[in-house]
Amino acid sequence: METDFEIQIDDDAKVILRRQLAEHGVERSYVVIRRIGPIGDVTRGPDGSVKWSISHPHSWLVELAAEEIGGKWENRGKEKFLVVDGIPVLPEALWRSRARGVHICVRGGRLFTEPLYE
Repeated sequence: METDFEIQIDDDAKVILRRQLAEHGVERSYVVIRRIGPIGDVTRGPDGSVKWSISHPHSWLVELAAEEIGGKWENRGKEKFLVVDGIPVLPEALWRSRARGVHICVRGGRLFTEPLYE
């Protein structure tokens, strides 16, 4: 797929992603990058008033997805995928982002994403 959108995956993240892909079957598994909305919590004050707490801790989520048994990610619409160093990535909501791309890394032993801005 030809696009100006960039996906960077650091070496530690590649190790984790390749291991997960191998465990789930490389032909039918792929990485999905999704947008995460705000997280809200509501509590009641002593007087019964409603107190909202809204946070935006992280805007993107990286997870592994797989087609149904026997399916292959290529059949889903190959033009929607970017293949980064052999890792198929479906950047679902990123096309509508103002970011020029995303960087996938590992923080605290977990996959983490950071938007890339110019």
